Amino acid sequence: AWVEISETPDDLRDLLGVRLSLGVYDNPDLSISPGDLLRGDLWLDGIGEPENPLLLDYGEYMRAHRIAGWARDAGELEPLGTRHDPETLFLRIREWLNDRVMDGIQPEARGLARAILTGDRSELDSGDLERFKIAGVFHLLAVSGLHVGIVGYLAFLLGGVLPFKRRGRYILSLAVIIGFTLLTGARPPALRACLMAGLYLGGRLAGRPAKLGTSVAGAALLLLALNPLTLWNLSFQLSFVAAAGIAAITPSLSGWLTERKVPRPIADGLGAALAAQLAIFSLLALHFARVPVLAFLVNIAAVPLVSLALALGIPYLILAAAVPCVAKLLGTPLSLVLRLVNRLAGEASRIPLMTTDVRQPAVWLVILTLGLLVAAWWLWRRGKRHRLLPLVPLGLIFTLWGWHLLRSDLPDRLRITFFSVTRGDAIFIESPAGDRIVIDGGMDTAEPVAEYLRRRGIKEIDTVCLSHPNADHCSGLTPLFHRCEVGRVYRPPDYLVTEAYLRYLLTEKLSGAEVCLPGFGEPIPTRDGKLEITVLSNSDRPHPGGEPNDASLVLLLRYGDFEALFTGDLEGAGERALLDRWEPTEIDVLKVAHHGSATSTTPDLLTALRPGHGVVFPDRGLLADEVRWRLADSGCWLYDVGLRGACVLETDGRTFRLGRFDGSFSPAVALAGD
Repeated sequence: AWVEISETPDDLRDLLGVRLSLGVYDNPDLSISPGDLLRGDLWLDGIGEPENPLLLDYGEYMRAHRIAGWARDAGELEPLGTRHDPETLFLRIREWLNDRVMDGIQPEARGLARAILTGDRSELDSGDLERFKIAGVFHLLAVSGLHVGIVGYLAFLLGGVLPFKRRGRYILSLAVIIGFTLLTGARPPALRACLMAGLYLGGRLAGRPAKLGTSVAGAALLLLALNPLTLWNLSFQLSFVAAAGIAAITPSLSGWLTERKVPRPIADGLGAALAAQLAIFSLLALHFARVPVLAFLVNIAAVPLVSLALALGIPYLILAAAVPCVAKLLGTPLSLVLRLVNRLAGEASRIPLMTTDVRQPAVWLVILTLGLLVAAWWLWRRGKRHRLLPLVPLGLIFTLWGWHLLRSDLPDRLRITFFSVTRGDAIFIESPAGDRIVIDGGMDTAEPVAEYLRRRGIKEIDTVCLSHPNADHCSGLTPLFHRCEVGRVYRPPDYLVTEAYLRYLLTEKLSGAEVCLPGFGEPIPTRDGKLEITVLSNSDRPHPGGEPNDASLVLLLRYGDFEALFTGDLEGAGERALLDRWEPTEIDVLKVAHHGSATSTTPDLLTALRPGHGVVFPDRGLLADEVRWRLADSGCWLYDVGLRGACVLETDGRTFRLGRFDGSFSPAVALAGD
């Protein structure tokens, strides 16, 4: 829930009015409704910096919704009463409708009914949401301009049936739009659409000529005047760029299709879908690294179905609140329409090229693309004698995007990325010669390694190294196998049977990757002549017993004079065994074993290795103060991934730089081998 602080101790007065994301745990008796006033002790935390490169930042999403930070209960929360205001009233009406009036809708359609009619997607599971995303019709589940426009138009038609004159029909439409916006939670996309509709209908009421493009521009300028930072809001960008594309391009596309004997309703729908998709494809690539290819075809069928669902659903909600027995007459046809929408999205999501992943572009390419689209539209409008002129900016767009998608993005130096994950280790190595090696995948619902590779457009991995079968090391590799073709896998023999590891093994088997159980001293093949990765563990033998972590795959990486040691989750006994079979040299970077546990990273190991730098993946508080002092006493500078987020190490074999992935925190360049 999002809450607003209305009362604080005297020393926290600056928090009055601040909105926070509230989490309540282990309190099943507490029932919270919109507008409730609560009192209790809370733990507070601000929004941190992004944790991983390229991934969507949830903190940015919260800031865009004016959420300042996190709060969780530090004891019992006490309900005090309810705040009464129009927003609370409509949210409570929505809650009542969701709880009481969905009985007349078939169970298979209730989740979709709540999403489309009341803006509540909580009953849809992740699989449903993903199918709508792949089919390119996810916007149907978010109450926005489409829904507001349809509801307003239905109200206008209703005014024609009733004895209303044209001005009365405009007023009725505006009132229904405002009510629908409040009922669905008054979220930013719906509010922006409501504002655009207000400007459009206001112009009609004033007797002034009103155009969609003018309303779009006016609403955008008004919102930017109130808060210029709204420009960086993803929802704002998608809403207004799509609306601008529809206003500018649809008339020409629709007219061109009509001239070729395409029925007018189909021409208008196809023109609007193509216009919106053309306008926002670069923004979708920037924010999601995924663009729809054939989604406009699905929208031609899906949008009319959603319009029919709203035409049946709005009367159903009204009748269900007033005359439930009559509402059931609409429940069955509404359910059939919603199930048809769900079936359409499900079947469309299985079609190849419905949507496709693309390499995430730079911001400058997106801005230039939008500018060239505007130039093409302007030339089309003005150059009646030179209809080929718009092809020049369009050709530049195709050229730039072809270069972007086909160019090589191999690093100039060896690059090692240590990802921030909820639990475990996750490391990606890439060389100038094209080596791509993953060491462990961590355990995180965001799947940072697989998602990072998808956004980079990387579909082939040379080698996956799994240090050991624990879930916090193997879980994140399962989605990686789904998204990438893996050549080889290096890991120890199976010695743990867990649900996560069995799931990993099945995925590994289905991938067709070559599985290697390497012995001590075995090299891992690489493309780069300077890059050497050597196995320092006896991973070709069954686990002899004792501590399972001591069977971890241990790797030594050399690149010129630079050396790094990856120790998995070795404990003290495993480190002593490593020193017995290997004559160590001083290394530049140590991946601290077992997340900084006090039973690992022993003084004997540090004395033998004398690492200059260390990287640790803390896991549930395992990073012990004792280990920090050991590293400090040995002269090792420590980068804490859990504290500072993902880090990147780059080296040319003579010098290296280790620091936060965005460059905001980085020590001086160090000499390799020094």
